[in-house]
Amino acid sequence: MIVTKSHSLLKTQHAYINHSCSVNNTAKALEIHPNTLYQRLKKIENLTKMELSNPNDFLIISVACHMISLSSV
Repeated sequence: MIVTKSHSLLKTQHAYINHSCSVNNTAKALEIHPNTLYQRLKKIENLTKMELSNPNDFLIISVACHMISLSSV
């Protein structure tokens, strides 16, 4: 269960980054409602204790997401 949730949040964050932080484009790509995306992004912030609106935090989360995606190749 935890792995599935983690994978879902990682997939969400990766899509959000790849769609230039566009909520509408990310939600469309993930085939979810924008409100669902906002809820997932809030979960990411709560789990990481970081804010996606903070440029430094966003950079750290983005690099971590990228590193995880490289390690799973």
